Amino acid sequence: MAGFRTISGTGYGSAYIDALVAGGAVWDMSTGPITFDFGLDYDRPGSIAHHGGVLPKTNSDGKSYLADWGPTDPREWIVGDYRDIDAVPIINALANASAVAQINFDIDPVFGDTDRPASAANVVLWKTHIEFWGSGGIWTDADTPQESFEANRTQSWLYHSVYFGDAWDRSHPGGMGYTMLLNMVGKALGLRQAHAEFPGINGENDPGLFGLNQAPFTVMSGNWSFQNTGHPNGKWGSMKSFGAFDIAALQAIYGANMTTATGNNVYELPTYNDWDEEWGVGRATGWTCIWDAGGNDTITARGAIWSVVIDLRAATLANGDPNAGGFISKHINVAGGFTIAKGAVIENAIGGFGSDYLIGNSAANKLTGGGGKDFFVFSTTPNKRTNKDTIVDFKVKDDTIWLENGIFKKLGKKGTEDNPSKLKASYFKIADKAQDKDDYIIYNKKTGVLSYDADGSGSKAAVDFAVIKKNLPLTYKDFAVI
Repeated sequence: MAGFRTISGTGYGSAYIDALVAGGAVWDMSTGPITFDFGLDYDRPGSIAHHGGVLPKTNSDGKSYLADWGPTDPREWIVGDYRDIDAVPIINALANASAVAQINFDIDPVFGDTDRPASAANVVLWKTHIEFWGSGGIWTDADTPQESFEANRTQSWLYHSVYFGDAWDRSHPGGMGYTMLLNMVGKALGLRQAHAEFPGINGENDPGLFGLNQAPFTVMSGNWSFQNTGHPNGKWGSMKSFGAFDIAALQAIYGANMTTATGNNVYELPTYNDWDEEWGVGRATGWTCIWDAGGNDTITARGAIWSVVIDLRAATLANGDPNAGGFISKHINVAGGFTIAKGAVIENAIGGFGSDYLIGNSAANKLTGGGGKDFFVFSTTPNKRTNKDTIVDFKVKDDTIWLENGIFKKLGKKGTEDNPSKLKASYFKIADKAQDKDDYIIYNKKTGVLSYDADGSGSKAAVDFAVIKKNLPLTYKDFAVI
């Protein structure tokens, strides 16, 4: 059974992480796992004592979340018993937290077939009705560790509302109800809602500056789909994991789990919007933030018919950065895909049959465009030992290499992703080294190596940034500056 320790709510190197970390008391994993029980109807009287005699939470009308307290109508207010199937999405949400951070749960069987007394539970989850009121309603809620610490109790209560039919019915990963379960778990572990402290947020429904107060960047938000592209009733298009901000905040509190996904993992982009209609456990299109602790890994869209973007860069978490919450990889017109958590490295990208955009990171990437007219984007500082990428299937007839002018500065300031600028003919040379002062991009036909020479034929050495096939009829027209 876990005890408490206290932490600061600031000083984590990012305004976004400071905003999510509530500070104060959090669970102390050095004292044991967080013991977790599913509340049952007959448990309520005894559990009240274990909860320190403190009343359950209430809605804005003052009505209690649980029927044994407050001015409630027992015909409308129910504490239900969890069935095994009901527990699956909750257990999945807890496992999501454990996968990204050093958080351990000891979960009691749903029907209480254990010798562990209810008093030994750090956390009890109640299945209840939380009524609508004039301005809205509650899908989930939780006692925070700080609330329990201040009340001098070691048991916190979580509340899972079945009053919101769509939220309860969409409790599978990718459904909006699952996002709210992740939100509930985050709050129970010491996170707070993003809108409370996030920079540039004017209200709980405001996506805020750069649109970061929404999926797929955080689950600590009521904005459960990205730019409202999810299914109108929440069947698909929501979260399948914690977002990059949430992962960073949980890791700041509890430490990163470095045993997760250490093999050579393949992450497949969803190529259509769907849910298989299986409650709680079904397959649905949605958003995953990849936390991957090792191996040689790949995001693939193999088989995709239309265009995809695969961006291998991890969330920056940097203040004022539009990409602080992650770079999105997705299929066109699909409400789901991937971001990559800060600290995770995905090495490889495979496109499909469409015109794809493959964007590398600071690792040595292996990029495969597949069919279609593909764009290979180089936007990180090249390094011939650690950041020399391989383009497996560059096709001179169809494909283009985009070079970020903030990195390849000698190519000029013109050009953006929305309006690429053609590479000047004089800036490109086929040779084993620069011949003139403005030979900045060099293709060695004998080796297939592409290099960047910032001073042309000057004294500084060129830096290799990619390898393509040998002896290609490459010209300056195969490049653009962004």
